Amino acid sequence: MPDFKNLEQALKQLRENVAEFSIGAVSRDDYRPPDEKIEILRKSIHRLSSRMIMLKAKKDNILNEEMPVTNMENIFQNLQEDTAKAIINNIAIQQCLHSSTILDVMSDENQTDVQEKMYAAMRKLFMLNDVIISTQQSIQKAFEKQLDLKIQCQKAIFDHHSFLKEKEEQRKQKLQETNPAIVKNKEKMMKNINKINVMKKLITNFIATSGELLMKKPFLLEMLEKHAELINEETTRKIIENANKDTV
Repeated sequence: MPDFKNLEQALKQLRENVAEFSIGAVSRDDYRPPDEKIEILRKSIHRLSSRMIMLKAKKDNILNEEMPVTNMENIFQNLQEDTAKAIINNIAIQQCLHSSTILDVMSDENQTDVQEKMYAAMRKLFMLNDVIISTQQSIQKAFEKQLDLKIQCQKAIFDHHSFLKEKEEQRKQKLQETNPAIVKNKEKMMKNINKINVMKKLITNFIATSGELLMKKPFLLEMLEKHAELINEETTRKIIENANKDTV
């Protein structure tokens, strides 16, 4: 009988120890609360996930030594899109965690001091949000006004060009009636100017695309600078005037 009583006493003590034993504890000396253990496990999982991603990237880098067939522009675009998505997801997760924490604090009746501080902070946040919205509306109105002014400016420029073109047509028509030879010579000169400008563009494009030739033959730089600017009727008139002065 004494042995049976000792066994009952041992079972009772074992039941008390099991009831008092912390959830997820490694030993009796481990008195960490469950929330702290969950946080430790979460951080450990994050580290393991990061390690796994790094090892997978190293493995893919070793196995895929050949250059990718995909266009580099598409690769950079995909990288930018994935980076933007990752940043947005990270911000969204942080906001969700903050919102969850705020809801937990608001629903806890024992944290009245924290709730009062949070109410004050939220009031300031709402006031700042109203100021930001008002500023954004002012910026939007200024942008719309700027856009309207740009449209009006473009319309005025177009009307001015149309007016100049109409005046030029009237002048040509009048000159055609009074002196058709001048009109014919001017048309011929404009055709020659267009041909010269086309040749200038071809020369500059051919020279600019060959960096090796520019290094070997420096005179091409002078040619590139010489043919950089296009000519028009006014520049042609100045060239003729300078040529006449030189002959005199």
